[in-house]
Amino acid sequence: PDLIWWSVFQGEQDKFIKACRNIIERPRRRLRGIEVYQRADKLKRVTSAIENEFAEHRKEPAHLYRNEEQVQNNDTQENRFLKYALYNIADRFKQVRKNVVKVLKADNVDMLSQIKAMDEELTALASDPFFRGIGMFKGFTQDSLVMKQAAGYRDIYEQWIILQCGYDLQDGIMQLEVKDISELYEIWCFIKIKNIVQHILRNT
Repeated sequence: PDLIWWSVFQGEQDKFIKACRNIIERPRRRLRGIEVYQRADKLKRVTSAIENEFAEHRKEPAHLYRNEEQVQNNDTQENRFLKYALYNIADRFKQVRKNVVKVLKADNVDMLSQIKAMDEELTALASDPFFRGIGMFKGFTQDSLVMKQAAGYRDIYEQWIILQCGYDLQDGIMQLEVKDISELYEIWCFIKIKNIVQHILRNT
């Protein structure tokens, strides 16, 4: 069953990793105001409050004036979800790797190298510096158009749902009877039909 799981969901894992790479290279950002203290000659924007403060400290060239600058920030709800989804999939894949490697024959070098490479890539992605400034995902407070429509984010959400179904099935696969393999076949059929529809839509 573990080998069958791998053959069905390997392609979905590949798509998930590709979508993660695309977002890390071209993430959605938001403007965020940060507080800075600068000398008068470094100020880019002078408010009336700063003008009054300047008049008070005009004989103090080293005086620092409080100002606010708008900077691009990666810490969005969508990027928090990406971090959560990636860490979740990376953790669950490590267990699948153990199960699959146990039943593989030593001469099945190609499959072993594929599994090892995917595990290493997931680990490398989870350690990417991009995530250092990303906070903890606590759920969406409202519908996110970025997750539904933006390239990369839409793919992440779709593949995460499919992989969650796959991992949930794999977690309980040891309790399944032989006849319940039909459930795995139904999921495989769903994925194949989804891929066919996507291919047709891209070519229309």
